[in-house]
Amino acid sequence: MTDRSPARRGALPAAFWYLWSGTLINRIGTFVLPFLTLFLTGQRGLTVARATSLVALYGGSQLAGNLWGGQLADRVGRRATLLLSLFGGAAVMLVTPLMRAYIPLALAVIGLGFLGGLYRPAVGAAVADLVPQPDRAHAYALLYWATNLGAAAAPVLAGLLAQRSFTALFVVDAATSAAYAALALARVPETRPRAAAGAAAIPVAAPGARGAAPARSGWRVALGDAPLMLFAGSSFLLGCIAIQGITTLPLSMSAHGLSARDYGLAIATNGTLVVLLSLPVARWAARPPAGVVLALGAVLGGLGFGLVPLAASTAAYAGTVALWTLGEIVMVPVSGAFTARLAPLELRGTYQGVYAAAWGLAALVGPAAGGMLYERAGEPVLWATCLVVGFVAAAGFLGLTRMPERLPSPA
Repeated sequence: MTDRSPARRGALPAAFWYLWSGTLINRIGTFVLPFLTLFLTGQRGLTVARATSLVALYGGSQLAGNLWGGQLADRVGRRATLLLSLFGGAAVMLVTPLMRAYIPLALAVIGLGFLGGLYRPAVGAAVADLVPQPDRAHAYALLYWATNLGAAAAPVLAGLLAQRSFTALFVVDAATSAAYAALALARVPETRPRAAAGAAAIPVAAPGARGAAPARSGWRVALGDAPLMLFAGSSFLLGCIAIQGITTLPLSMSAHGLSARDYGLAIATNGTLVVLLSLPVARWAARPPAGVVLALGAVLGGLGFGLVPLAASTAAYAGTVALWTLGEIVMVPVSGAFTARLAPLELRGTYQGVYAAAWGLAALVGPAAGGMLYERAGEPVLWATCLVVGFVAAAGFLGLTRMPERLPSPA
């Protein structure tokens, strides 16, 4: 078996750094999704309604990909799932600009969403396999930092490419996915514990058992795991309010006389704080009980959106963004590590997939729910609801501290 343990506390294995490097490369090249609606309306002549329906299809298929990605990561391996996601996504990315009719475009968008959704649980499970439990929060924080660093650069580069050719967006996006896949193929070993040990699967007697589990029972075991369901449900609630930052928040600022530039300045606070603070905050957040840290993040998220009615300037809106961003920074690394801690050894991928799907479902439900409240009940009700939902999510996370403590899964 390959020695995957760091030589000392905090020294992460080489395979993790290849995953980290690939994540950064791939995120820098994430060009298509931010410009997908513009491509569909401007280049393919679809109505706004039809274009946004395809974007919704992307979100739904990505949610399905999250769930199946976790199953595949446990059944056929993390490396194989990652390669399928990246190479497959690159191939579909290249053929998408060749599609002109609505149905072929819809099939391509579904393929992009599904294959893209396979990626996250596979990487999350691989990190849990590679990194010992005491260092996992730091490892997930590093991935989160790379993701946001790449995401900050991607729109600028994409805008430059889009001025020349929308097809170039698809080609370069595919190239960065293929580059990550080639790096994983050459440098990242299969980390699935059963594959590494060469052992047959052993049935799990109950959720949270530390032994192996047959992949076909993964969803049944996960759905019967009360701590995971409480954690995923609370994450879903928080995700529903977090998505308001890119849906109803710009509408609110516009309604109060602020421009798109003002919104851009305010929302830039998010990326700036993530890049500056995520690594030092993650080291602190790994110390207290996970339920307490997650609850703190949810409270900050609820307050960040709940205080929006008090904002009257770009700086004030930026302050609310800073509040919910701090909540995000606190929660994300701990969430990945906590999911890994909950999971039985052979169901790490499935558990990561369920966690990713909770946020994916929130990305589908949150915009519609927020928009309905905004239009029918008004802004004060929307932001008050966000405050309440944040505190409900915090109560759910605190409930995790009352559940029996589990032993860490083997490193």
